[in-house]
Amino acid sequence: AQEAEEDHRSTVRKVSRGELPAEMDRRLILNAAIDQWLVQLTKRNSKSHDGYEWFMDALVRPKLGRSAVSRISRTHISAWRDDCATKYKPATVNSAIGALSSMFSELEEQGKVTVNPCRGVKLLKVPDRAYAWLRTIPEIERLIRACTESVRDLVACAVGTGMRIDELLHLQWDDVDLDRTGVRRVR
Repeated sequence: AQEAEEDHRSTVRKVSRGELPAEMDRRLILNAAIDQWLVQLTKRNSKSHDGYEWFMDALVRPKLGRSAVSRISRTHISAWRDDCATKYKPATVNSAIGALSSMFSELEEQGKVTVNPCRGVKLLKVPDRAYAWLRTIPEIERLIRACTESVRDLVACAVGTGMRIDELLHLQWDDVDLDRTGVRRVR
């Protein structure tokens, strides 16, 4: 046990000096890397933080969280993707892969890994949207006319911007730049 401990310390020293690749450092566990990355996102006031945190907590941590970052390979990511596909929609899984890839890219920049294991992992095929019929201006106008007054503006904004319902419900005036959109302000 003492020899194994000394071997580990020796490896850590060599990784720190750059004599061995980052993959040889088996101390950094994915859960810890995720925590550090989310803290960095918070410090940068990243609007992606909440979404990324959900993907990590719901999809990534349960399956991969206890793995050493250095041991996670493209094969592991592909197997994880396939497992997630049995429980979540393809677009959700693809977004989780994007979040995880973003974190690994940052670890790559920091020299903690030499390769992002998400790179080259194929995304799942996302089926066509259920509302593919909403393509022409008359169809959009018909939809908006059919809405009750209480949701009409919300639906018009969703159709006009492509925003999702959670984005619309959390929209603040600071998020809107009417000058860039060319929309005239009505007072």
